[in-house]
Amino acid sequence: MIANVLLRSISFFIAGFKIKADNLKNDNPIAKLDVVADWGTTKLAEMEIDKDDVSSGEYAYIDLDFKTLKRYSNVEFRIYYYGNADLYFEKILLKEK
Repeated sequence: MIANVLLRSISFFIAGFKIKADNLKNDNPIAKLDVVADWGTTKLAEMEIDKDDVSSGEYAYIDLDFKTLKRYSNVEFRIYYYGNADLYFEKILLKEK
């Protein structure tokens, strides 16, 4: 999942990924969430999620904090799905701190 955004301010942000997982198969990571800019060449934030980060069967926000040191275009909010569960994604909420 990729969403391209233009960040006009230099600031701290929170990207809230609203997701849920069901049918957890094992203790391995379910997915990696990241925020990148400049067509993926500048990594702003990244985290792996596992069964401890999600509520089975209920949507919840998983927050990813990041800071911009300059104005960026082509900011992408990505989910890399590893498997190990059924993963559902609803939306991303971007907030400036």
